[in-house]
Amino acid sequence: MHTIVRINVENVEEVLFLMNKAITPSVLKQEGCRRVQIYRNLDTRNELNIISEWNTEEDARNYFKIDKTQRLWDSLPNAHLIGAIRYVNLVYESTPG
Repeated sequence: MHTIVRINVENVEEVLFLMNKAITPSVLKQEGCRRVQIYRNLDTRNELNIISEWNTEEDARNYFKIDKTQRLWDSLPNAHLIGAIRYVNLVYESTPG
């Protein structure tokens, strides 16, 4: 189970530094969180896609509804959420070989 959070930022390097320092460790401490990955959109350079992997949908939804979450996201300078947080399940995976 994964979540996708899309944000638009003015200073990508600054936001990545803060993500690494504060947000990612906080997310990883939450019950059920397995991993956090950040992707930069190649077409829209100021857009970051934050993908987190969770044990269950309940774990993910519990994290994103706690009050602390909003304070963490608000701590990112000039970062704006694009759309809603999306909850997705992997339905197919292909690997070489």
